Amino acid sequence: MIVQYTAAALVSENKVLSHPASVDSIATSANQEDHVSMGAHACCKLRTVLENSAVVVATELLCAAHSLEFQPLQPGRAWRARTASSARSARR
Repeated sequence: MIVQYTAAALVSENKVLSHPASVDSIATSANQEDHVSMGAHACCKLRTVLENSAVVVATELLCAAHSLEFQPLQPGRAWRARTASSARSARR
């Protein structure tokens, strides 16, 4: 359950960070320049969104790998081979 709280918090933060940086532009130089580049700020926000998204995907993979331990039915050989290495990686 705590993993879900973490993922939900990160997704909520991503929603806030997805607000366009361009709307924060203000006039400068006595209104002679009405555009201030917000590119650097947007890149910083993008980096945080990408990091948050990677954590959310990792937690989903961890939960999926963990759920296989509770599955009463056994998957086929090919599927077991694919998921075994993923489960080992997720547990590290």
